[in-house]
Amino acid sequence: MKAFLRRATALQSDSFGRDLLALAGLAAATLAICWPLGLTNRILAGVDAFTYFLPYWAYRNAELQAGHLPLWNPYLFLGAPFLANPQAAVLYPLHWPLIWLEPPRALIWSALLHIWLAAGFTYAFGRRSLRLSRPGAWAAALLFGMGGFTLGKIENINQLNALAWLPAALWCFDEARHALRRRARLRWAIALSFVLALQILAGHTQTTFINLVGLGVYALIAVWEPRGHEPLGRRLARLWPLAALGPAALLSAGQLWPGLELNALGLRTGGLAYRLAVSFSLRPRLLLQTFLPPFAGGLAEAFGSEGFAEFVGYIGIAGLILAALALISPRAGQHAARRKAAGLVLAGVFLALGAYNPLYYLLWRFVPGFDLFRAPARWLALYAFGAAALAGMGLDLRLKAAAAARPAMPAGRLRLAAALIVLALAVLGITQQLPPAATLLGWAAAAAATVMLLLIAARRPIVAAVGVPCLILAELWLAGRGLPFALATAPAATDLRNAP
Repeated sequence: MKAFLRRATALQSDSFGRDLLALAGLAAATLAICWPLGLTNRILAGVDAFTYFLPYWAYRNAELQAGHLPLWNPYLFLGAPFLANPQAAVLYPLHWPLIWLEPPRALIWSALLHIWLAAGFTYAFGRRSLRLSRPGAWAAALLFGMGGFTLGKIENINQLNALAWLPAALWCFDEARHALRRRARLRWAIALSFVLALQILAGHTQTTFINLVGLGVYALIAVWEPRGHEPLGRRLARLWPLAALGPAALLSAGQLWPGLELNALGLRTGGLAYRLAVSFSLRPRLLLQTFLPPFAGGLAEAFGSEGFAEFVGYIGIAGLILAALALISPRAGQHAARRKAAGLVLAGVFLALGAYNPLYYLLWRFVPGFDLFRAPARWLALYAFGAAALAGMGLDLRLKAAAAARPAMPAGRLRLAAALIVLALAVLGITQQLPPAATLLGWAAAAAATVMLLLIAARRPIVAAVGVPCLILAELWLAGRGLPFALATAPAATDLRNAP
């Protein structure tokens, strides 16, 4: 018995050590992909970062350093509430250790920390909720944490800060729902309450709303897993972890209460006009530029807007191929997880269409919350996470099939997949605004490299287990050069900022 316990402890320690190594690898990947921020002295130069967040962070940090709680901002509109504005994020605890840095550096290190958190929580979700191997979970973590949607939010720091907690909320929900002992269920429910409170305090109400809707979609799909003739009441009882929202509201009441009071005096009190609410909707003619990586840049010209990052949601060519592999796989063990991830993908794209989705008007008209926010394209957060999870499943499927020396799927399904890909390419070629030739060649090269690695996996699984994540990392590094954060500028630019 003692020998068994020693061996179990050693195995657990070894597993924990490897997971720590994986998280360290994600930190290194964050610095590699975001090198203009983490490995240089440059600062963010986008409009929102430069003219909105940096002044707010400078005032907030100075007041907190002096031991004052900044309730009031005397520098705008002859005075205005400061703490009550959620975007000031005064009560967000992860910002407090950064108040001793210069505001431009504090903003950058907050961005790097939350990119790593988004990736790390996705890795934990993959390992615990999806039961993925480490390569599969690591690939999913890369694709969500360093995919286009997440990196596109760097200059809107409060959106990124709130987004990072989405995978943590889904992970805690699953742990609470599946825990066998009462004490474990309580522990994970408390963890979920803290996660929900932190995303509220992070400072972007719309992202919190999107995260909560995503959690609701995920939970409802989990409830409706096929379980014979189980009574409706028992199915609904499995939603009990969502009660954690109550304690979360109490934990974040210091922000929620004054925020609600301020909102009653604001322009959005009665809701936004429909045309404003659907501004920055996902554009059907530019789906290629949204869902595929911008290897040659040019997104500002394609979308006709310097705010093109609102439309970016790529997870890379390799990520899309792996996600498709998971969707067409017959493997029964992943059916439940696949349904939940696919549900998030569909919900994200459906809502991101905004003005191009006739049902969005009904949501704006009748469902509370939808009339308070613009930019429906931000719903791509759910797509980005769901697609990353599917990609992790796809890689895991291929590696396990290779280890078992069996085909990943029947030949009939492979022929069907090939036919669907050819049909999709034909439709896209007719209906889409095509990017430059260099971008098309980059997509073709990435697709060829992915297929080659997956074929090699049949004989050498270790090559695919290492090669596919490396290919994903290379894709995301190259695609990131076309996003706004890559245009970080010299720190002397802070002296040139005038009051708008």
